[in-house]
Amino acid sequence: MTEAPRIDKLIGKRFLAKLIDCHPETIYRWEQAGTFPRRMRVNGRVFWSLREVLDWMEQVKSKRETLPPVPPSRVSRKMIAARARLPRTKRLRFAA
Repeated sequence: MTEAPRIDKLIGKRFLAKLIDCHPETIYRWEQAGTFPRRMRVNGRVFWSLREVLDWMEQVKSKRETLPPVPPSRVSRKMIAARARLPRTKRLRFAA
């Protein structure tokens, strides 16, 4: 049985910036450094392959799991509760 071809979609820089939640200049820097998929030009416009970007995101996620665990907080629940019961000594003043 033959496998159906995967359909790829081209996305522009605005959609890409919203997708990965960063500035378009950051995308260009990553691309120049070789850590991000290369762009392609079609009729003078710049596009990226959605499949390549999603593969890149999965690659970044797989590297994230090798990070050390986050250390527990040094403030205990008892300390947080005790601070909540203390009266406020200073009033916060906001500029009018």
